[in-house]
Amino acid sequence: MVDTTITLEPGLYVTATPIGNLGDITYRAVAALKNADLILCEDTRQTAKLCSAYGIETPRSPYHDHNAERVRPDIIKKLQDGAAICLVSDAGTPLISDPGYKLVRETRDAGVPVIPLPGACALVSALSAAGAPSDHFYFAGFAPSKPGAREKFLTPLANINATLIFYESSSRLAASLKAMAAAFGERRAAVARELTKIHEEIREGALGDLAAYYDDKPAKGELVVLVYPQDKSPVTQEELDAFLAAALKEMSVKDAAATAASNLDISKKIAYARFAIIERRFRAHGGEIDIIAKRGKLIAFVEVKARRSLAAAVDAVSHRNRQRVISAAEAFTARHPHLAQCHMRYDIIAVAGWRIQHLPNAWRYDD
Repeated sequence: MVDTTITLEPGLYVTATPIGNLGDITYRAVAALKNADLILCEDTRQTAKLCSAYGIETPRSPYHDHNAERVRPDIIKKLQDGAAICLVSDAGTPLISDPGYKLVRETRDAGVPVIPLPGACALVSALSAAGAPSDHFYFAGFAPSKPGAREKFLTPLANINATLIFYESSSRLAASLKAMAAAFGERRAAVARELTKIHEEIREGALGDLAAYYDDKPAKGELVVLVYPQDKSPVTQEELDAFLAAALKEMSVKDAAATAASNLDISKKIAYARFAIIERRFRAHGGEIDIIAKRGKLIAFVEVKARRSLAAAVDAVSHRNRQRVISAAEAFTARHPHLAQCHMRYDIIAVAGWRIQHLPNAWRYDD
């Protein structure tokens, strides 16, 4: 057993409590709750159940959205006078879609320590078990209940390339899922309910299918909705080649690979391996070449043009430009006779803003 009789240093202890199963609380949290001077509760009746289970007799006082402005000055004074106070929500970690932010802010501004006591959190629990991508996620809290406000709230979230996480109540779940399907399209999603309890369930499916399911079978309890990121079509080799060629006109091979990896959502290793850039801005008497790239037995001599439109960029590669590229290519291969057996190709990379068009074999030697 762990001794829960301790002396707390003065400060505000932001204390996580169970989200369902009463066993999901840390020894440290129990010790703090037992030895604090006061527990601030979102709902004293809800916290009383936890206190009863662990023999916690510390005085409790309500702190919620309806009384926060009135009672906060007195709480700050108690803290400044040396009190140790625990802040709890009805379930989980305080400040995650629960009141408390302003109290923490003002406590810190008053020079009083704020100490986190970590533990259960519904959104993290759902994310850990749902199988949704977890490298990037965005927590949006509760969506508005009115249809117009909900649509306005959801629409800009469609552009976030991450798993979107929402809290929702059982009475609004089906309507919210329908609104999400309208805003995000038929993305894959998961609904986690009754987490850590006997009837715990995580149901996956398309947003529209989940909306129909819960419209027919209303859920109970508090819920977490996870919307998976939009599926992306894999980048083609031609798209990657075009992007790299345009980027290499402005930056090093290393930076171009990093930029391609970031913008095209691929690994830097793949970007590096696509083409071996053997020369940039090669100049010879009578001509020049923006990029010379080699892959296997293929050598591409690439002319890069940037204009206001892709069509204008392509048209800007005049007959004279092409002849200058050919002259420079002849000089290059003369300097590197070991490349004489390679197939030679003349390409154009057209750039308009961040729109890129790659035209392989844009012209022939005898054009």
